[in-house]
Amino acid sequence: MHCKPTDSDSLAVVRDFIDRPQHRYLFGATPYAGGIIKSIPVKGVIDDFFEQPSFHGVPVIRTSDAPKDAVVVFTNLGRPLTAKSTLQGAQLTACDYFFFHNHSGLELPEARFWSGFGDDVRENLLELEKVRGKLADSISVDTFDRILNFRLSADLDCLSVFTERQEYQYFENFLQLKSIGEVFCDAGGFDGRTTQDFIARCPGFKSAHVFEPDPQNFLNIQKKFVNEKKVQLYSCGLGSEKTNVRFSSSGSTSSFSSDGDFEVQLEKLDSFPMDNLTFLKMDIEGAELLALKGASQTIARCKPRMAICVYHNPSDLWRIPQKVLTIFDGYSIYLRHYTEGVTETVMFFIPQK
Repeated sequence: MHCKPTDSDSLAVVRDFIDRPQHRYLFGATPYAGGIIKSIPVKGVIDDFFEQPSFHGVPVIRTSDAPKDAVVVFTNLGRPLTAKSTLQGAQLTACDYFFFHNHSGLELPEARFWSGFGDDVRENLLELEKVRGKLADSISVDTFDRILNFRLSADLDCLSVFTERQEYQYFENFLQLKSIGEVFCDAGGFDGRTTQDFIARCPGFKSAHVFEPDPQNFLNIQKKFVNEKKVQLYSCGLGSEKTNVRFSSSGSTSSFSSDGDFEVQLEKLDSFPMDNLTFLKMDIEGAELLALKGASQTIARCKPRMAICVYHNPSDLWRIPQKVLTIFDGYSIYLRHYTEGVTETVMFFIPQK
């Protein structure tokens, strides 16, 4: 693991943006653009899809109308490589929000899932090196290095090999899922799409168990599987113990929060009769480690293949594999990344034969 030197070209863009107020533009009408506007005046927001004429009181223009001497910070953190390519095609001088946040000196909102990551890496290099040494293939090692280096350096080039491919998330060939007899647990069902993808791949499955605490998400899932008797639905979240917690409802990013909208129930996976579990997927917005603690008996007994998200918390990349291997140390570990940005990093655990 190593970091590239700070990008001098991007530093020059940051200085130009700060020093030339009449040339300041933002690309993308996003919350992060709003954060910059609150900190420093800008000339305009470039966005080809935003339908309003202004954003936070700033005029919105199309890319084709942007002045050629504009100095741009692009704030689309979900697809930063696409944004960079668009601005390069328009021959506009630009840098990304990640780099700008680190080097502008302004008080700006941190990127989601970014806070504390650099400090955690520096403080836990030994633990991270242990995980790196256990990764099962070269793609996993390269993915691991790129994600860590990006979080430390904010250098977008570290992400250059990644593309938007969430349609393949959770279902890699090395899982070797069988068409008949699989038992699936979908922790964090959201809209039921992952369970639908599982059924399409494993039409002769034995059973599927979907956990979703968000009431609206749960209603949507019920509609999809109303006629599917082999799919069991549970309107609760998973954790380390049975309890009630505050919950914030926000679609695919609904999560536990101390100032949440309402209370939901958490249960231990070990409390459910789930014999012969063969595949466990977890994407529960940062509660994965707690849910693994509550699933330790099931994991130790069934030794299922697992796909666990490891991007929500700074220490997920080492604490989650550490926890899994204390439950059962016979897993091979793979790592894959499914977006251009910092989200959707999944660690796979495959029981060794």
